[in-house]
Amino acid sequence: MNLSLNLKFLLLSFCFIGIATTTFAQSKKNKDAPKHYLDDYSLSALKYRSIGPSMTSGRISDFAVNPNNFSEYYVATSSGGVWKTINAGTTYTPIFDQQGSYSIGCISIDPSDENTIWVG
Repeated sequence: MNLSLNLKFLLLSFCFIGIATTTFAQSKKNKDAPKHYLDDYSLSALKYRSIGPSMTSGRISDFAVNPNNFSEYYVATSSGGVWKTINAGTTYTPIFDQQGSYSIGCISIDPSDENTIWVG
């Protein structure tokens, strides 16, 4: 009796997956639809290149933006690092590597002194 119920549930699940994938499948493009502005640009001249690390690292847990300079902000990672950018995120510099921290959950800029950064 229990095997029969499990088999029915399994068959019902496969039927639902089959219906869902065919119902929400992507339709063919309509030739009368307006062109997207990016359709005119060819990306074939761009070469593939690796721009990131081969291993993923920690998650971003918090960030703090300098209220007097929006291009300067600090990023706290869950793996214990703090990174600073002064050019709106084009480049980052690690500023917490010498500290013994396993994880960072929050970061804040002192409201009375923008040169003091609090991490927790």
